[in-house]
Amino acid sequence: MVWRRTQKSRLFYNYFFSYVFIFLVPFVVMSAFIYYHSVTSLRQEITQSNINKLEQVKDLTDARIKELENIATRISFDSRLTPYRVRHPYYGGQATDELKRYLANSSILDGLFLYYRGHDQLYTPGGSVTFYTFVHSLYHFNHADIEQFKNEIETTKEKIVYPIKFFNADRKNESRFVAYLYPILPNDSAPYGTVVFLINESVLTKLIEDILGDFDGNVYIFNDENDVLASKNNGPSLAFNEVNQLALRKAGVDDFELNQQNYSVVTVSSKVSGWTFVTAIPTAQFYERVVHLKTVIVVILSSIAVVGLRLAGLITTRQYRPIHSLYQFLVAKHPLDLSYQSENNELISIRKSMELVFEHSRHLR
Repeated sequence: MVWRRTQKSRLFYNYFFSYVFIFLVPFVVMSAFIYYHSVTSLRQEITQSNINKLEQVKDLTDARIKELENIATRISFDSRLTPYRVRHPYYGGQATDELKRYLANSSILDGLFLYYRGHDQLYTPGGSVTFYTFVHSLYHFNHADIEQFKNEIETTKEKIVYPIKFFNADRKNESRFVAYLYPILPNDSAPYGTVVFLINESVLTKLIEDILGDFDGNVYIFNDENDVLASKNNGPSLAFNEVNQLALRKAGVDDFELNQQNYSVVTVSSKVSGWTFVTAIPTAQFYERVVHLKTVIVVILSSIAVVGLRLAGLITTRQYRPIHSLYQFLVAKHPLDLSYQSENNELISIRKSMELVFEHSRHLR
């Protein structure tokens, strides 16, 4: 009976929407605050976490590059590794031992060679070899790379880092290395030699292989010429032109479309080495935790809203019932002349009914 009446009562809905308004205003403000700050904080946490991973790799490689530069500087000032000493029949043995010691001092080097310009010999921890023997027998260079390598060690005035490939003896399989050429004396306008460091690509790959974790994606290390020095792929690898686009990204986090799929690209650059470290992870995976958090927040807030609306309905019913009962009592006592019921508001009807009672009372007196 009450419920049927409440379906038609303007007073009931006035009460109900008043309570709903009182509930919804702080609820919406609080929900928006919680939603925005929770989602924003998690996005920042995910972004910073991925940047920190690349920063750690950058710091490790910077330390190794400084280590190589220190070795090259010490070699350039080492009296036992002068052009005269390394070519001397007696002192040449001491020079070889010295190169062995420098090679052993680095944890990332696969090879260390010393070249004096204008000569055909390269000096290694195993002895001296001719340039021809070095590129054809010792490391089996790709023929297209020999001229570039020769030109770089002969003319470079600045340190150079670039990828290089070597073949095995039967030239069927290849190995990827990073060649680091350091002129000596450093900062000299006319260097007289070049220190050649060779780093196996697998050494750099080990530094970046844990960055992706369980995510599908790609990690790359680029030199200052945007050549790929090392890479690690979980899932599909990117095409060459897409990898080149990654090398041009600015430092930070950016959403980027690659291969018709949205990727979140994290980029960190090193001022020490000039290298750029990049991860490209599908955006759906990158922000998976954010999407999950959004879903949880929406479910929780929706549940609270439903509970709040039900409570508003219950409170309205409790507040409205005594008024409705009084109205029903007056209707029962004054069944006539109730055209004012069309107001559809029990308080107005009660007020008018009371006016009639007082008016009748006055006439009786």
